[in-house]
Amino acid sequence: MNEYHFTLSSRGLVHASTVPLENDFTFIVGSKSYQCNRIFACFISPIVTRILRTDPNVNSYKLNINDPTNLFNDVMHLMIGAEVNITQKNYLFIKNVGRLLGNNELIECAHKIDDEELTVENCTTIINSKYRLELPISKEITYIAKNLSDISVGSLKSLQPEILYNILIDKSLTIDNEGWLLSFIIDMIKEKGNDYTCLLSAISVEFLTKEDLVKYFEYFRLEYINDLVWSSMQRRMINSTTILSAGLTTRYTRPVIHFPFKEPLNGILNYLTKNRNSTNYPFTIKASDYQSQAKRVIDRKKESRWQSNREPNSYLLFDFNEFSIKPNGYTIRTYKCPAGPEGYHMKSWKLSGSVDGVNWIDLDVQRENSQLNGPYNMTTLMFYTDKWVRFLKLEMIDKNHAGNDCMTVGDIEFYGDLK
Repeated sequence: MNEYHFTLSSRGLVHASTVPLENDFTFIVGSKSYQCNRIFACFISPIVTRILRTDPNVNSYKLNINDPTNLFNDVMHLMIGAEVNITQKNYLFIKNVGRLLGNNELIECAHKIDDEELTVENCTTIINSKYRLELPISKEITYIAKNLSDISVGSLKSLQPEILYNILIDKSLTIDNEGWLLSFIIDMIKEKGNDYTCLLSAISVEFLTKEDLVKYFEYFRLEYINDLVWSSMQRRMINSTTILSAGLTTRYTRPVIHFPFKEPLNGILNYLTKNRNSTNYPFTIKASDYQSQAKRVIDRKKESRWQSNREPNSYLLFDFNEFSIKPNGYTIRTYKCPAGPEGYHMKSWKLSGSVDGVNWIDLDVQRENSQLNGPYNMTTLMFYTDKWVRFLKLEMIDKNHAGNDCMTVGDIEFYGDLK
């Protein structure tokens, strides 16, 4: 008979926890106390084990960490061999507790989630969690500074003034323009109070317009002056007749171009295709068709149309590549076929946006809409979002007016901001 090595798992601790044992040890986590038997305390913490070897009379161990939502209960469950879900809500806490307890297993387990790539959607949640747990946040600060203009204002408003200040003075900071940053800071002061006035010292005064300078000095106080602010003011005074060229600094993204709805089919797509042939458009179109003729929806020929395969959830997908769009409306025009069962005109559809082409948000949803049911019918639909996206997808979400899954579009146009 061959030999093999065998050890029992920690599952047996679950059975031990059902036996009445004296709670003779206390973990003090911030202002809260969690009691257990010292055997379980030694199981979860090599540091506690070393302490009790030295002094068996020790009956508590303090962790200098905040626990406002009682997340240490997860550690208590692990202590007795129970299974716990490691999620975005608790992984940073468990990682920090693992460090304070000297438990490398906890650290390694939480690290699997900690490796998640930062995105404009999750970065503020992650930095807030790390900040509360007093973990390093330099990586997150640099990421947010680089992508500030693409992060929703609502998410940015969740950040503490200390975090925002460090983001705004980071060398990687990239913003649309100085006026945008000033407006954001003033909004923060109005909504959240004077704790955010410190952010004014991160403004590059030399790039403010005269109108913005007036707003700036309405809120600015002499105590905010430091070397950075004074240098910026000096540059502004020396060049008082003109604003220094923003093109000389990497602080700014490409300018934002506004395309409000003024007339149908004259918006972002029209701007990007003007004076270009179809082989060098700065965006690409993918669609659910075999013939790859989706560019017909932007050729502005009245008799032209694009038609999908007959399959559910047919779509047109626009990838704007190096551009970002904050859309607020769109126009669709049908082709010459009549209304009803012969026309193949859309009845239910949605427009979605995405930063990465994987995670989508619905921007506008239409169900049982009859506005497109006719030859050359046109509808313009407006909506609001504060999201910047790279991808836009128009998707048919139910049968057309002819009762099948064929999606047909004559022309399409988008409105909003482009950068």
